[in-house]
Order: sequence, then structure tokens, then C-alpha cells
Amino acid sequence: MKKIAVIGGGVTGLAVAYGLAKQGSEVTVFEKERETGGLAAVFMSGSVAIDRYYRHIFTAHAELLEVIRSLGLEDRLLFKRASMAYFSQGRIYPLDTAGDLLRFAPLSPFARLRVGISASAFLLRKRWQDFDGVSAADWLVKRCGRRGYALFWEPLLKNKFGDRASDVSAAWLWDRLQSRTRGRIGRSSGSLGYLRGGVRPLFDRLEAEIVGRGGRIVTRQAVTSIERAAGSRAGLILNGDAGSPYAACIATVPLPQFTGLAPSLPPEYCARLAGISYSHSICMVLRLRVPLSPFYWINVGDGRFPFAVVVEHTNWMGSDDYGGQHVVYLSRYCAGEDDAAWNSEDAELFAGYARYLKQMFPGFHESQVLGVHVHRDRHTQPIFRTGFSRLRPAFATPLQDLFLVNTSQFFPFSRCMNTSFALAGEFISYWRGKETRW
Repeated sequence: MKKIAVIGGGVTGLAVAYGLAKQGSEVTVFEKERETGGLAAVFMSGSVAIDRYYRHIFTAHAELLEVIRSLGLEDRLLFKRASMAYFSQGRIYPLDTAGDLLRFAPLSPFARLRVGISASAFLLRKRWQDFDGVSAADWLVKRCGRRGYALFWEPLLKNKFGDRASDVSAAWLWDRLQSRTRGRIGRSSGSLGYLRGGVRPLFDRLEAEIVGRGGRIVTRQAVTSIERAAGSRAGLILNGDAGSPYAACIATVPLPQFTGLAPSLPPEYCARLAGISYSHSICMVLRLRVPLSPFYWINVGDGRFPFAVVVEHTNWMGSDDYGGQHVVYLSRYCAGEDDAAWNSEDAELFAGYARYLKQMFPGFHESQVLGVHVHRDRHTQPIFRTGFSRLRPAFATPLQDLFLVNTSQFFPFSRCMNTSFALAGEFISYWRGKETRW
């Protein structure tokens, strides 16, 4: 058995460790937090577990659905319709169907038609490579006009990528639209899936499988350095522990953290990785006495608002699993830590959000709030700019036996749990080919 270290116990790290353990490797996962899961971890409200960030599963998420089935969790899996809407020019517009788009009043009837055609054009092409060389902004402006782009598409891109929205590859948007329409036989492509009780049971089963196959899960243990042991085949040393070398190490952490771990990586390699930018995430979770709206998901198409999306989880899965309280996510991305929201106190942030919630939902009042929970995480969304396929890092690194498997390699696919398992599967296939040459 080969002794392998996996740095990072988020979804990608656990997926990689699970795949390696099934291949017969002795895997140790190092996670700096008190529990695994990363962005998909939970927090507790009394005895109720609530996801730190909103989660859902598309019917096209074949890799994740297969893992759920293989781990015996399919009985927890529920698919149901989720209502969508768009907030624009002071009003909330339902946006579940093509008919809703044709009634989207901020645009003229002709502009609505052009927006619909621009979305359909993404769906009709089955190769992301057709879109890699053009920005989403340029592609959309050409097909739905500047007004259709400015009022419908641009707010969505800016909500995700801020002032870098105009640089984002159209291939990324291709996947966002494709993943919402590809379906499986027996399940409506318009349905979303969720594991009753949240995703924590999935991580518990993954950990049990890894440990059951001879692996270890080490939490509250940050890896701060990676270096080669003395001797060409002596392996890698973590945190200066020469007494416990590893045959290989797979890093699943974001690039800015990764390049700081291995000082012997060549400067030109680190500089190339530094050319890949990230956004940070800020997500406020509200626990309410009453619902805000009838919708599960509301995109906010007004750049003055401090949040980009309102996700009312209990309008989809129901409040019974949450002790009767209503769970709402107010999420946004920011370019860096100089953002005012990143540095503000949670109470100050909520006070600012509340003013805008009252504009969207006139019946909202602070007395309806049972609790406020704010999560801030660095380097959560790589900026997949035009031509990113040429920038996508390889699994192998210049340091022998050190490998990289992280979100910068998700391109052109969206950041979600399914992509973590798909990328892990891609790496395991690569690993098996490499292993035969050892």
C-alpha cells in the first residue's frame, strides 16, 4: 500500500481520498478545521444542522448521484420542483418558464425574445470548446443586444465575478445553462435534488469508507510546508516531520494557499498559477419566524443591492426539518478583503442588508429574525476568463510526487459538489496510469 497525504478535507479532498482508498492506497486527509466538508460543511442551530451555503443537486449530476447511491444514501435523496424569480427595477418577476421570460416587463417583447434565443443557442451546442475563445459578455451582446444584456445577463455575471464579469469565458456560462436542462430518465430536468438532513451524512459515509480501508482523517491539523525528504525516492515530508514521509501528496486547497506550502516550487510555475484570480464568498444565513416570499431562488438584478441572490431554502424543502423556522441565504462574491462587507461586523452587515430586504419584501421586519449567521471564505470562485483552457493547471507539479487537484481545474464546469467528484474521478484515472509507471 502506498502512503498518500491529501491536503484539504473539503468535498474535493474527500472525493480524491475516497477514490485513492478504493484503489488500495493508505490515505491520510489533513483538514485544518474541526470537521471536514469545507464550503459544504454545516453549522448547528440547537439540534438542527443547517448548511453553511445553499446546496442543491441537478438531475445531470451523474458522478455525485452515483456516489450517493454507492454509499447507501439514495433513500435520503429527494427531487422536487423549485420556484425561481428575478428582482429587477423594484419588482420580483417569476422566472420558471419560457412564458415567464416572455412576460419579463423590464425588457421589450423583442428584447425578451432575443434573450430567450441567446439562452437557447447555448443549449443547442454540446461542446464547451465552441465557447472557450470568446467572453460571455461579447457573445451575449451580439445575440441579445446591449439592452437585453445590460438588464438581464450582466447583473448575473457581475453578481458572480464583479468588475471581471466582462472577461469571463462563455464556456462557463454554457455549462451553467446546460447543467440546468440535462436530465435523467424518470426525473424532470426542471427538478432540483437534496439530501434530507443536509450533506453531513454524505461526508460521514465518505470518512467511514476511507477509514475502513485503512485511511485516516486528521482534523484541526493545518499543513504548513511540503518538502522532499533526503534521497531521490524518500518521499515528501509535511510540516518538517522527517519521521513520516509520504509516497505522494495531493493538494486540494486554493492556489494562493498551495503555492505557499512548497517553497521549492519553481518561481515561474508559481507566477503562472498566480495569474489565476479568485473571488471570495460572503453568505448571510437568516433563520426567520415566517417566510420572505413564495420563491426558492431570486436573482437580484440591481447592482445597488449588497447581496446577489436570495435563496429561501425552506420554500423548497419545507420548514419541518428545521424546527419550523425558515432558512434564507443572502449570498454575494467580492474581489478581495478590502471589500467593506468583508471587514464589517456581522451586526453592521445585517443592518445594511435589512434595509434592502424591506425594499424587496415590504412585510419584512427585524422582529421576524431568530438568528443571523455570516460566513466569509477566501478564494472560493476561480475567475474562468476567456481562453482559460490554456491556463488550467495540470495535476502534476514540478515537485516530484506532489499533485494538484482543486477548483482551478473545474473549468469549464461550475463549482459544485458534482464537479468535485467528477474531477476526482479524472485524477484517479490519471493516477492509475501514472501508478503503473512507478
